Amino acid sequence: MASPAQRHRLAHEALAAAQHQSDPSELTAYQQLQQQYIADKTLLSNLASMQDKIAYKAQALPKYQDWLNSVLQSGQAHPSDTLTPNLLIWQIDCGQLNEAMPLARFAIEHNLQSSDEYQRNLPTIIIEQYAEQISRGAAIDLEHLNTLVQWATEKQNNQHTHNIPDAVRAKLLKTAGEQLEDSDPQTALVLYQQALGYNEKVGVKKQIEALRKALLAAKIISYAQGFMLIREASEQH
Repeated sequence: MASPAQRHRLAHEALAAAQHQSDPSELTAYQQLQQQYIADKTLLSNLASMQDKIAYKAQALPKYQDWLNSVLQSGQAHPSDTLTPNLLIWQIDCGQLNEAMPLARFAIEHNLQSSDEYQRNLPTIIIEQYAEQISRGAAIDLEHLNTLVQWATEKQNNQHTHNIPDAVRAKLLKTAGEQLEDSDPQTALVLYQQALGYNEKVGVKKQIEALRKALLAAKIISYAQGFMLIREASEQH
């Protein structure tokens, strides 16, 4: 890890990049990291196993953490910075969902662009990759899950704030519903219904039916219990 002085320098370099300074001496650390990233990408391309690729990314990410911290500390983004969004995607790929959220929020707020190799915009990648990792069992805090739902569904002037395919929105909402079925079935039902509205083939119709029956049964039981308590109280008097 970098020393406090080195982190301070990196923060200034990130801010310099955000302010469009072009002096190569100000971007030396960034250029070095870009070279390192290219070398890592080359090694990744030679790995046939997806599990090996993920393991390599997880091992490589700490080399870039000081740069990512400096970008967040600067509070600004340079439009030509492709390293930061690529490393964000690596974090999500590795299942580091809570750890990646500050950078994901930064990327969304500053409209960072994904590399051409991904052929999708960054909001789409973030939402879809999060949904896939959550479905595979990666842990995520409820606060961050709610943020993802907000990004997938929020609108301004009757249009979605983020340009994401409806199928991807539905995937995230379905995944969020699955996370909340046990702890908050009412919210899970709403999420499933929203997912169905975005994509009729998302595969939540059985879950919706089951939750409706369970919630109705719980309501009936609750009503019956309340009735019995009132009856017992009246009999005592």
